[in-house]
Amino acid sequence: MKTRNLRGLLRMAAFFALLLVLIRFANTFLVQTDASSFMTLHEMKTAESIELALVGSSVVRNQFNPALISEQTGLDTFCAAIPCLAMPGSLALTSMLYDDHSPEWTVLFVEHDTFFTELTEAEDRLMPQLTNPLRRAAYLTDLCMEDGRWIDRFFLFKNLHVASAVQLRKTVSLRLDPKAYLREHPGLVSGNDRYAGRGFVQMCLEEDIDGWLREENLSPTSCASPTEPSEADKRRLLQYRDMCARKGSRLLVVCTPNLTARTLAEPSYTQLRENLARFMEENGIAFVDFSLAKPELLPDLTDYYLDYFHVNAEGADILSASFARFFNLYAAGEDVSALFYGSYEEYLNTINYITNVYTETREDGEEEVVRAGSNRGPRVEAEYRFALVNEDGTETVVQDYSENREYRTRRSHHRGKKLRVYARAKGCRQDDHVYSEVELK
Repeated sequence: MKTRNLRGLLRMAAFFALLLVLIRFANTFLVQTDASSFMTLHEMKTAESIELALVGSSVVRNQFNPALISEQTGLDTFCAAIPCLAMPGSLALTSMLYDDHSPEWTVLFVEHDTFFTELTEAEDRLMPQLTNPLRRAAYLTDLCMEDGRWIDRFFLFKNLHVASAVQLRKTVSLRLDPKAYLREHPGLVSGNDRYAGRGFVQMCLEEDIDGWLREENLSPTSCASPTEPSEADKRRLLQYRDMCARKGSRLLVVCTPNLTARTLAEPSYTQLRENLARFMEENGIAFVDFSLAKPELLPDLTDYYLDYFHVNAEGADILSASFARFFNLYAAGEDVSALFYGSYEEYLNTINYITNVYTETREDGEEEVVRAGSNRGPRVEAEYRFALVNEDGTETVVQDYSENREYRTRRSHHRGKKLRVYARAKGCRQDDHVYSEVELK
């Protein structure tokens, strides 16, 4: 009887072991593979030397040029970065990095999205290459305890399965011979992005950021973020600090800069960073916020932005050079405080212009009401002008510059016409490039 029970248990154990092997195989070979992320992790595992590890999400991968930073710091630099990575992935990725390397410095870059639940897009890229079953289990558990998506996260191939023979061949080729794949697809160019090696992806794009903001209609009601890291993320930050200490790597946490308009539109964004800085100080974690960098360290990057958080390749080189300059001073024990504003209040008070205009419309009886607003420095008073756009592109001013934020018209009176809403700082002769457009109904 005991022998029969033992055989049954062994068969059951063998069944589950085989099932896990099949799931592992499917999660590795039967999923779509982002070649740039694959090559980043492959290079990280096989690199001869990593002395300065830059860890984070796409704000690292697309914005910090390791070749330029290596040249200016003299340290072999690597971007251990995966798009959409938050704190759970940062812990798992850095732990894997330490298997093969002992960097003198580990710089963890954090931003707004670092303290949201980690998107599956990050796990899709990281989990198939994550080494050590215990590490994979810890990463999976950490993710699922937060969002409860056990099935989606455990069975990666469920939502990310290969959809064609081409995708399957790509995944298998990368797995079996990544160097050959890279020779056949030099630079791993995807659209206008180019993989430049050592974890860096150049975003060779240009963006009319004023036009992009008009499309976004960015206002204080457009977005919201936590005002401080969650208790779980605070615990992860302490784990990260302790892991770096055990490995003998000096830790520096850096907040990346973002588009000024977003900072102005989202007060919770500055509150998050202020509370984060306080937490770091209380727990002995070196921290610097590059959003507070003065122009003499980091010039205004507005013209290089592609969205709220990412700059293009040219902007990335400017940001990388600024970081390298700061890092050299910091690593040498120099006082770098003069390179940064002392507070967000001090920084925001230097913004003496309007970044963008936003509008909202409503009906009031027989009238359509367009109400304007603007993101601007706290000391800036705004004036607004409303103009109808004619078929030939000319404008007819229907309400000139004043403090009045509203324009009223009878509904259907100008149906289908565009209303252009300008804003300028009161008392200034600002160029008419800051405006928004709305189609009247």
